[in-house]
Amino acid sequence: MRAFKERAKRIFKWLYPGMRVKRWLLLMGLGLLLLVCAVVLYFLDWMVLLRIKTALSYFFAQLPFSPLSEPWREIIATVLLLFSAGLIILGLSKLIESLVTVILPEHPERLSEIVFEKRRGKKGFKIIALGGGTGLSTLLRGLKLLPCEPLAVVTVADDGGSSGRLRKELGILPPGDIRNCLVALSDTEPLMEELFQYRFQKGESLGGHNFGNIFIAALTEVTGDFGRAVVAASDVLRVKGQALPFTLDDVTLEAEFFDGTREEGETKIRGAGKKIKKLFLKPQNTRPLPGLIDQIRQADVILIGPGSLFTSIIPPFLQKEVSEAVREANCPRIFISNIMTEHGETDGFSVSDHLKILFEHAGGRVCDYCVISTTPISPDVLERYRMEEAEPVKIDLPQVRSLGVQPVLADLTRSDSVLRHDPEKLARVLWKIILQRKREKGR
Repeated sequence: MRAFKERAKRIFKWLYPGMRVKRWLLLMGLGLLLLVCAVVLYFLDWMVLLRIKTALSYFFAQLPFSPLSEPWREIIATVLLLFSAGLIILGLSKLIESLVTVILPEHPERLSEIVFEKRRGKKGFKIIALGGGTGLSTLLRGLKLLPCEPLAVVTVADDGGSSGRLRKELGILPPGDIRNCLVALSDTEPLMEELFQYRFQKGESLGGHNFGNIFIAALTEVTGDFGRAVVAASDVLRVKGQALPFTLDDVTLEAEFFDGTREEGETKIRGAGKKIKKLFLKPQNTRPLPGLIDQIRQADVILIGPGSLFTSIIPPFLQKEVSEAVREANCPRIFISNIMTEHGETDGFSVSDHLKILFEHAGGRVCDYCVISTTPISPDVLERYRMEEAEPVKIDLPQVRSLGVQPVLADLTRSDSVLRHDPEKLARVLWKIILQRKREKGR
């Protein structure tokens, strides 16, 4: 009896004020009533034979044009049937929308995609994206809109800012780029995203630190492993896919410049302002993340960039097992070209220059396509970037093709003061390449 009362109580909760479901339930009830009327009209002959009297028969008998006769009965029944179906569908859709906006307030329009993923156990198209920094997180925001299972393989050589401080003080891998990727792939409410990206402004110990970085650092202490900490953070943020470091080793970047000098550490390399000749990973015997090589071999698509060429894109390729796996991968490999050069790293670079440097460090060609933005840039924005000693990356299509890479031109840039790829535009272009490659392979 108690279980029955509890069940009844849960059912009647739907009728509480403010639930915003009663109106749609009433609309669906009206539709069902009209549906019954239509059924009665269609089967009225059988009801007369069986001597079943209804209030509907009495009502029709009072009308002056005798709707019970042919063809009025069929016409009215059909109209009622269509009208009732419309009311039921409208009421049901509005009821679902009312519930979904409470359960999924950020992206209620993605309900069908989420259900699709859950039913398939998230066994979607596997896309691996290599890189780091803002470029990778921008890419991931677009990828999570596709029917795919993204895996971000993130550079972990950052030694500046909050990440660098935590790395020195706690001896953990820098969490900054990982955090950005997790947030980009998450389906959390805006408040949770704002919390993970919040940076403390005051305090000697907390000032300059990012909450998300501290959270991942704390999870590392609790779980005893940076990799497990990232997985736990992914659960908190309800991440679609994964964001993982390319190695769990404590790695440092070292650069050799064209003037023969060397510099160690990402921050010092960026600040040197010299043209980089060669990049190295220390220690040289760095091991890839366990299971990463198998993930690369099983990928359906591999994406490289966008991001800082030397300090974000190249580092994973300095690990020989990773570069070898990407070189030998039997799937489309797509490089996403930067829009602007970066002072101190790629001054005066063209698209083909980026590819040549990447291939040199990776030991061979690691991409089949190169996606290039052709969105016009306003003079005001260009002038602001000139003050930062940056300019548009030169588009040299013949040189790109001579490297065995197929260029793909598209409008990819956001119309904003900061020149970045638009996640949705980029995702659409990448998906077109993927579908085209699948069609060609199926011939």
